[in-house]
Amino acid sequence: MFDNMLTENCIKHEVIDYKTWYKNAEIRAFDDSEAELRHKFSCCMSASFPCISNGKLFLCKVCMALCEMDIFPEANNYLNLVALRNVSQNERNDIIRKYIGRMETDDYIDACKYCTGKANLNYQNIVPPARQAKGLLKLNKISS
Repeated sequence: MFDNMLTENCIKHEVIDYKTWYKNAEIRAFDDSEAELRHKFSCCMSASFPCISNGKLFLCKVCMALCEMDIFPEANNYLNLVALRNVSQNERNDIIRKYIGRMETDDYIDACKYCTGKANLNYQNIVPPARQAKGLLKLNKISS
């Protein structure tokens, strides 16, 4: 019932019963179609609120962390707020509103090309809860 209310009002959400977990996401180049990328971004819980770090506005907290670790290429993954310092206040506000507004459209960010995304059924890899990863999680730098 609550799930339907959220869906009807276009509110991003995920219903979790914790009987299963998602396996660690893979970070690599995927061959998703434009429609799959838009769907992945529109359903993504990581892209449900903007984050600011080091003068950059990100629409996805995973993207922010991986860009800061130099894993993801930076193309189309953030808005450089420092570069807007010489723009008028009204214009700067409009640019920021428009950028954050991408979260409500079928747009996506470049990072979606390298992320499994929980909403994508092809990559969910369900595992039992409390099962821990063995060894270190290794991340390779993504080349644009």
